[in-house]
Amino acid sequence: MAYSKKERKPLKKRWTLSYWRDVESIKHWKDNLDHQKAQIKGQKTWYSQYKVRIAKVERDYDFLKK
Repeated sequence: MAYSKKERKPLKKRWTLSYWRDVESIKHWKDNLDHQKAQIKGQKTWYSQYKVRIAKVERDYDFLKK
């Protein structure tokens, strides 16, 4: 179980998933001033920590039961 470094209580996990055309698009989003302001607000208001993971999807499949 993950714990906050500041407090010793379990972290509530939340996931946000986004898809991007390429790495350059991700860089443009990171440099966007409105996004930077939102990050600062999030750090001050909601989050004690977070992690960003950038990965390339090599394969994708799903299943839907009829």
